Parts: sequence; structure tokens; C-alpha cells
Amino acid sequence: MRIHLFRFKLFFSILIGIGITALMVYKASTASLTHDESYSFIHYTVDSFMEIISFSNWFMNNHVLNSLFMKYSIELFGNEEWALRLPNLLALVLYLVYAYKILNHKNPVLSLAVFLLLCSNAALADLFGMARGYGLSCGFMLMSLYHFIAYLKNPKKIHLYAFHFAAALAVLSHFTLLTYYIALPFAFNLTILLRGRNHLQEKEGLLKANLPHLLPVFLCILVLFEPVRRAIMYRQLNVAGNNGFFADTFSSFVGNLTNGAIGSGWQMILSQVLISLMVVVPFALLTWNAIKKDGQLLAHHLELWLLSFFLLFISAFILLNHYLLASDYPTGRFLIFILPLFLLQLGFLTDYFLNTKMKNFALVFVSCLGLCSAAVFISNFSMTVYGGWSYDASTKKMMEDLNAYHLKNCRETTDQSLSTFWLFQPAIRYCQIKEDMNWLLPVERNGTNSSSRFLYIQKDSLESLPIKYQVISEYPLSQTVLIENRSINNSP
Repeated sequence: MRIHLFRFKLFFSILIGIGITALMVYKASTASLTHDESYSFIHYTVDSFMEIISFSNWFMNNHVLNSLFMKYSIELFGNEEWALRLPNLLALVLYLVYAYKILNHKNPVLSLAVFLLLCSNAALADLFGMARGYGLSCGFMLMSLYHFIAYLKNPKKIHLYAFHFAAALAVLSHFTLLTYYIALPFAFNLTILLRGRNHLQEKEGLLKANLPHLLPVFLCILVLFEPVRRAIMYRQLNVAGNNGFFADTFSSFVGNLTNGAIGSGWQMILSQVLISLMVVVPFALLTWNAIKKDGQLLAHHLELWLLSFFLLFISAFILLNHYLLASDYPTGRFLIFILPLFLLQLGFLTDYFLNTKMKNFALVFVSCLGLCSAAVFISNFSMTVYGGWSYDASTKKMMEDLNAYHLKNCRETTDQSLSTFWLFQPAIRYCQIKEDMNWLLPVERNGTNSSSRFLYIQKDSLESLPIKYQVISEYPLSQTVLIENRSINNSP
């Protein structure tokens, strides 16, 4: 029976993995490049390897490993949308493989349900189809987590170097993962302490256990020191939340978790209370068992304890970072890496209840969560819009329309100008470079200009324009419009 369940889990996990990968490959190939992706393409992929890896072009938009991978992907495959996004698509495969491996030894129904939860969050899935560092960081984080757990259970060098290497790559993908990497040695040493039976053994065990980490930690510091130093020095870790941990970070996390279904009010407060209890109670219970009893409960549920610790440590680090360094509270996509950690923690918490009388209820509950998550994902997922960048959803189509209009109506004219709001400029400039639209002057970030031949603006700005114009095309998805200026002499 168990063999059949394992095959059932494997088959559907592969099916889910292939489905989400195919979906993201199609979206990555067809959807407009967004502002942030285009900005990285224009400004960072032209830098050298050392300039990128040292974060010399310091700016929050520069996700070091993503910029580096984009650079080489462009050299190999060109500057198509799918080529720029290819590194994150590969990171999705890495994420899926390690999500499966982390859960593989648990109940097949439970594993499949949690795997479905990990694959069906729209906010997270979108980031694997973008040329940004978020997807890369989540993929490398799960790789690191798997090998970290494996090393605690079986201290082989391959696991030791793999979890340090993957964690360092996660930090280079996005600097918010620094909190995760810092949490690893604390989790490791606290686990060793809880396994000890008296003070002397604990001390000797800690010294001996930490020695193998010296070389990989030293190598990671060599790579991470300069980019992290610059990120901290130039305050590139600030991410715009100043209302408080619960108002900004926790509320934003709940929004990511529920695909925006829960807003403010009592629902948000109740969600925060339940999530807090789900993390704090298992951590306290397993820690108490390890200190006061034989520690067998901790040994059987090590993953649950570790994930609870990571979530608590990251929360404490965010608070300390705010109060000591005056850093902002992370919100939105800057928190996305916590989502897989919590979903895995939920899975291992459910596994805890499988040894109780609540086994059937726990399996039904987590299965319903997985199916509901998949249903919400299927009904709400957009093939054209990336959350947070909906304003760029029509940029690619607009540039195609503009090029077609030029070829039809004014093929012989050159040095034509297009002006736009600064938010649209990077994606427009990318399309201009990609399509070799040499008849069009380089689009700048100076805003709209009444002397430009063409304007691409938000639709609600039309009434305030002090010019005569002709609408070339409207774009309901982004609420924008492409117009031709009829107040200048060279309009036909």
C-alpha cells in the first residue's frame, strides 16, 4: 500500500512540477519585460564580472547573482525575454527538486499536499519567471536547507559544503537572505547544545562540531564580504516599511501567503495570532522536551524545530536591524523567501499530528489547503501581468504597435522621438534595443515632452495634455495609451 502511495506522490509531484514549469516558461517567453528587469538589463549586464560580483554598481535594483547570470545568458542566447529570465526558470527546477527532497521521507499524502502549496502561490511563482534575484534566492535557500538538515543527521562533508555554498549563492541572489545565512550557525550550535547531556560534553561537542565549518565559512566570507559591506554602507537593505513589524512585515507576509485574500481588520489580527502560535508553540515544546527530558521528540521532529527557529530568528533579526541600524521593515516581495520556510514548517507541524489521534483530520486539513491553494492559483494567475509591475503589462505590445505604425505611415522618417513617464522608460528602452528600432531616438527618463512625435502615457493623463493628438492604440490592461502628437510640423 505504501509503495502505491509513494508512486502516486511521485507521479503527481512530477506532473505538478512539469505543469508549473511549463506555465512559467510560456509566461517568461511572452510577457513584457518589467521596469526592474529592464533596468538591470540596461545598467548591469554591461559590467564586468568583478564589477558585478563586488556590487560596485551599488543600487537595490542590482541583484548580484541575477545580473551576473543575465549577462552570460545574453552572451549565449541573445536578449530575448526568455533568455534574460532563463536563470530564474532554472532556479524554479532547483526549487521544485529540493522542495520534493525535503518532504520525501514523510507521509506521501502530506508531502504531496505541501508540495502543492509550495508550487501554487502566485506571488512566489511569478518571481521564478522574472529576471530578478528573488526566484534564485528561494531556489538556493531550499537547496541549502535540505543539505543543512542532512548534515545535522549525517555529518558528511558534501552536505557541509553544499549548504554553505547554496546559502552564499542565496545571499548573492538577494541580500535579504543574509538573515537566513546568519541563522544557520545559531541553529546548528543550538541543536548541538540541546543534544548534549551535560555542560562539559556540550562545550567539547561545540568546539569539535564547529571546526569543519571554518573553511567553507572563510570561503563564503571572501565572496560575500565586499558586496554585503557595500549594501550595508550604502543602505541598500532599506525596503520602505516604517509603520511597525506587525503593520508592515507581518501583514505583508500574510498578504503573500493568502494571495491578498486577507486585508486589514480582525481577519488580519486573527491570522497573525494563529501563525504566531503555529511557530512559537512547537519551538517551545520541542526545546522544553530536549532540555527536561530525553530529547527524542526533538530528534523525531528536528525539521519542525529548525524551521520554527528560522522563522523566529529572522523575525528577531528584522526587529533588531530596525532598532539598531534604523533599517526599514521588509515588505512585499522582499519577504517572499519566508513563504517557503513557513509552508514547510506547516508541513512538518502537520507531520507532528500524524502521531496523534488527529492524524486523519490533519491529513484532510492540509490536503484541503493544498487543493484550495491550487484552485485560487488557477483562477487568479495571469499570463501577462507580474504582480507589482502591472503598469508594464502592455509595454511590449505598445512597442510592436508603434513599430508597425511607423512602417505603415512614416517609413522614411528617422530620428523620431517617444516620451513617457519615467516608470515606463526602462522596459521601452529594452524593447527598442531588442527590436533594433534605430529610427527611434533613445527614450529617456525625463518624463513626457510636448515636442515629442509620440507619447506613451497613462490614460487618465490625456485630458491635461496641452497638445492636439491622435490615439494610435489603447491598452486597458495597463490603463495606458499610445498617441501621436499632431501639434508638431512633421506629423503627416
